[in-house]
Amino acid sequence: MRPKPLLYAAMVALITSCASKESVQVKFIHAAAGAGPVDVYFQDKLLAPGTVSGRSAGYFTAEKKEKEPYYGEIRSGNASLSTVTNPAWENGKRYTVVLFGNNNQLSKELFGDSYSIPSSGMANLRFMHFAPDMPEVDVYLDNKLLFDDVAYYGDNIFNGTRPFTQVNAGGIHTVEIRSTGGTARSFTRSFSLQQGNTYTLFTRGNAAASGADAFAMELAVH
Repeated sequence: MRPKPLLYAAMVALITSCASKESVQVKFIHAAAGAGPVDVYFQDKLLAPGTVSGRSAGYFTAEKKEKEPYYGEIRSGNASLSTVTNPAWENGKRYTVVLFGNNNQLSKELFGDSYSIPSSGMANLRFMHFAPDMPEVDVYLDNKLLFDDVAYYGDNIFNGTRPFTQVNAGGIHTVEIRSTGGTARSFTRSFSLQQGNTYTLFTRGNAAASGADAFAMELAVH
């Protein structure tokens, strides 16, 4: 029995629509000091509502149709803070979008998330420096130098991050960040690192400020 023309056309349209959609996995990190909660949209769909500074959301699936660009937007209420327009993203890959800077001068950046499952007893850890008033920092993990001379990303995009590195995991670990330029500053915080997990360690805020603008170290789980 042959399918009826209208039913056949509907089936073809459905199959074509499903086949033509591409998607990526997107994580969002809010690293902007003093900025309030934001909502993240892709293709006009609310995917990450009410993310506050120092927190992350996702991964969530962002879809697009064939021959159409990805389009995302970071909003505060009805105000658009930044857009993500036609990035060169590959179907099926993972990416992170970061909002950073100060409340009166916000920026956004897109990063590819390429990592493999860490070895037994280990975790993946990368570092991103988004604290504007600390030009360069060294990062210590359990009193051992892990990343050195990392610049503020807003000043030097080529030296503002460090790639995923395998570190010892399990239990509580101490991270210390020391400034390497200007006035000497040191900040310490403890984090739980679970073996097999992947993390982004990032800075935000200003060392001389207090409250929502204060310097902080944060950990985003992938």
